[in-house]
This record gives sequence, structure tokens and C-alpha cells, in this order.
Amino acid sequence: EVSNVNELKNRPFCFVGIPSSFHHGIAQAMRIYSRNKNVRVYSEKCFSTNFKYSHLDDCFEFMPFGEDLNISLSNNKLTFKSLNCSTIWFGLNKKNIDLDFSMGKQIIRKVIDNKICEFDFVFKKEFLDQNMIFVTWDYDKLAFKIL
Repeated sequence: EVSNVNELKNRPFCFVGIPSSFHHGIAQAMRIYSRNKNVRVYSEKCFSTNFKYSHLDDCFEFMPFGEDLNISLSNNKLTFKSLNCSTIWFGLNKKNIDLDFSMGKQIIRKVIDNKICEFDFVFKKEFLDQNMIFVTWDYDKLAFKIL
């Protein structure tokens, strides 16, 4: 649905807080659903979420969770916060150091057991100037939503 809204069609999309398994296929999906092979789609690896799971022989069972994730947008940054870092987190960072990415800088705010539970992402000006549409996954409604 997000890819077919007329007033959004010529703006780039940036996907944040989506399950890590969606990370690599999101651009292809946007191009398929929007029927626009030139749609610009961005995401950074640090924007993806990781989940608690249990291993059952040859498969994984991912633990359900609800409103355990908060992502907010203000000025030049996104703030990512897990409200329950035992079930959802944003990758691992054993050294608790800030990291530079192509689109900007990840500023770590909280780490528990090497899991990143809270961080800010400050965008480079060149990406902010593109007037991107920030899209995340609503884990309760099981649908994409625009921030």
C-alpha cells in the first residue's frame, strides 16, 4: 500500500525497524508493488531488528511480542528504542562504541548483554535533503506504517 500512494511515488523510501529477514528484499518488493523500477529505497543494517527465538530441531520458532519497539523521527535523527531488550534488539555491539554508516552515524544509548537496546541515528545532510519517507513495521498490526 505504501508504494502506491500517488503523492509519495517520486520520493525515496527509507525502511527502519523492520525484521532483519526483510532487510535485503525490501527494495525488490517496493519495485514490484509500485511497478516503478526507479524507486529509490534505503535502509541501513543497523535499522533492522533482531528477535528472541528458540531452536526446534531443524527450524526456529520466533517469540511473539507486542509494543516492545519505539521509533521516533525528529529533525535530523531517528531514535530507536527497545522496550524489552530480551525479546527485540538492534544488533550486537560488544565494545559499546558509536559506528559510522553510509547514511550517517549510529550513537549508542543503551546496551544490555552486548545487545543494542537504544540508539540514535543522525543522518548526513545529503540524505536528509532527499525528503525521504520513513517507513517502519507495525508489529501489532502486522503492516507497514509511515513515521
